[in-house]
Amino acid sequence: MTTGIPENINRVAAPRQRLFSTERVERLYDRSVAAISLLFGLQTFSVVLSDGSLIDGPAGNATLILVFGTLTLFIAAGFAGRFARPMATLFAFVYLAAVIAWPFLTGGAQAASDTEPWLWYLCGAVACATAALAFPTALAIAYSVATPVIYGVVRTIGPGGQIVNAEIGVLDASYGAMIGLIIVMLGVTFRHAARAVDEARVTALNRYDEAVHQHAREVQRIEVDALVHDMVLAALQAAERATTPAQSRAAVALAENAIKHLATHGDTLTAASRDDGDLEPTYGTGELVAAISRAARSHSVPFEVHDETSEHFPLPARVLAILSSATEQAMANSAQHAGSRVTSRTVTLRTTAGRVEIVVRDDGVGFDPTMVDERRLGLRVSIIERVVKSGGSVTIDSTAGSGATIVIRWAPNQTIQPPRPAAADEIAERGAVS
Repeated sequence: MTTGIPENINRVAAPRQRLFSTERVERLYDRSVAAISLLFGLQTFSVVLSDGSLIDGPAGNATLILVFGTLTLFIAAGFAGRFARPMATLFAFVYLAAVIAWPFLTGGAQAASDTEPWLWYLCGAVACATAALAFPTALAIAYSVATPVIYGVVRTIGPGGQIVNAEIGVLDASYGAMIGLIIVMLGVTFRHAARAVDEARVTALNRYDEAVHQHAREVQRIEVDALVHDMVLAALQAAERATTPAQSRAAVALAENAIKHLATHGDTLTAASRDDGDLEPTYGTGELVAAISRAARSHSVPFEVHDETSEHFPLPARVLAILSSATEQAMANSAQHAGSRVTSRTVTLRTTAGRVEIVVRDDGVGFDPTMVDERRLGLRVSIIERVVKSGGSVTIDSTAGSGATIVIRWAPNQTIQPPRPAAADEIAERGAVS
């Protein structure tokens, strides 16, 4: 019977480069308003050149310099992506001041004309747009309504303070307020959408981070369970069965070995859950072969170790420990359960196609993986869960009376990833829990 874990493990997709965010929308908004301001500024300046400023003397020149000077500063800042908001604020206030002062500077000379003064061309698309860029939403809405209304009023004030062409003032105020509110609402909509995307991204990253931490804790649990089974339980069982001084000394030796083994793996377990970004040490595949060879020599029954590695690549220290420990447990299972008539026990290591493959095989009595007692940790925790949580896979091929083959695989690109919630259930359904 063959049972195993799929080699392709689900992975959590890495966050892609941000395509839509508050920062990007703000930069796009800055440059869009700057571009619109440039177009309307050039149009307005052409009107000034053709019709004159309509303000005689130094006051007219000062008004032109202030309005177009601050507008130029904003356009430059908007395209540069720096100081756009301060310059937009400055222009919005300068423009509003120019509108309020207009009837006093012109003496109401423009009120009777059907031609709009040059200030009108900067009202909705430029002044209200800069206000939407610079101010909070409520203040931007107030500015986008108040400024066209003020313009509509001063547009109708003629000489001596009488109202002239009131219908033109009403139309100008209505049209300007409508354009201004549309611009403000567009800005609010895009900013709200960008914030929603950023909040969703932060939530997703937080959930991913939590999944990684949970996975690290699960890896620690599996490692502790495996070490307890591999070393501590073996020492306790030896102590329980000891009936002679020699057996007692052997039990003590096993206990000392268990303590040393736990101490040796302590740093690895701590490194599995740390977040300081330190690089984990790596070893070559030759160290893995040497570790498995030492483990094979330590058993009371002979194992033939075949080194068929043809490729060499670095193995993280924790992965090396996991693969060697899982292989050692597979050998221990063979030595304990394969029976006395075994004629061949082999461990073959291969590194082909960019992955490590370890095959532990014997021609003993074999077993049915689905019938192994779930309370036994050797197969389930020390081999399968341990390897799968490291990003590898385990395949078990065995039937009663036909020997057993355990294949452990791991590839460098199969890095540790948060497991699917149903992974443990799937392992149990596949008969891998023992």
